[in-house]
Amino acid sequence: MYPQFSFNTLGPKQLVDHGAHLLLPLQIAKTFGKFELNADGGYIINQHSTDQLTFGLAAGYQATKSLELMAELHAVPLRDFQENESVFQLGGRKKFSEHYIFLISAGRGLPGSSDREPKFLGYFGLQIIIGK
Repeated sequence: MYPQFSFNTLGPKQLVDHGAHLLLPLQIAKTFGKFELNADGGYIINQHSTDQLTFGLAAGYQATKSLELMAELHAVPLRDFQENESVFQLGGRKKFSEHYIFLISAGRGLPGSSDREPKFLGYFGLQIIIGK
């Protein structure tokens, strides 16, 4: 469990809502051989909008010593469940060395989500581990 506080002081036409937000999450993980399951849920207190819930389920599979494949289903409904933003993603992590890991993910919003849900989302990045 790790509370997170964030705030956006920029104008209203941003990717995230204006104001302060407090996330109170709970995460649980369990490993079954090469498989790992992660479940999370939480409550988001928003300064200028309706509070939200957050929940998700992620699964990982250690395909090789240096490659992990992953899938995630994540949803953020309003507290009253009138709207929600739900996404499904597939991705992976490729460890190149003790200090460098390549990350990639692609997904889309699920049908039935609000108009604000992303039609497509994706990212890639390089994780650099310092101090090992």
